[in-house]
Amino acid sequence: MPVDKRDLKLLGLSAGVMLLLVAVLWLPGAMERRELSQRIDDAKQRLAGELADVQLLHPLGEQVVQLHAAIDEAPHHVPAHDELDHLLRRLTEALDAFDLQQQEIVTERTRRYDDHGVSTVSMRFEGGFPATYGVLQQIESMPRLVRLDRVSFEPASSDIGGALRVQVQLSSFFTD
Repeated sequence: MPVDKRDLKLLGLSAGVMLLLVAVLWLPGAMERRELSQRIDDAKQRLAGELADVQLLHPLGEQVVQLHAAIDEAPHHVPAHDELDHLLRRLTEALDAFDLQQQEIVTERTRRYDDHGVSTVSMRFEGGFPATYGVLQQIESMPRLVRLDRVSFEPASSDIGGALRVQVQLSSFFTD
């Protein structure tokens, strides 16, 4: 059964909504953390330059403590370390919830950069369009930053009528 153009449009729309959610949820927190980190750096520089004036040290030290507390309270949508086990558990639960056939999840590689890391995961499964859409929605609603890098569909060779063979490659982000 060929994939209908409406289904592809719906899938594209859901991917667009996911990107919009990432921008709305992750970006403000990242900008706030960057601003707070800059304020901490500025406070440290002022402390280093004014060591001779002991009376100024105490209030500046309190400001640094307050800034650290504000960073800790800022919402974190990117985990502080690679929680691959949690990601794999959530993906397995999503596949099992829709009783998809021939499930396979493969962790590929973890790349580390200066301020973050990326774990790549590939999934393959077979099922009908509603189940496939449900799995993609669950991936989209994960509480961590996950990007769908590639999604491909083709007719499945199984006994399920109208089934799709789906391959998904996604990236999960974390900080060090």
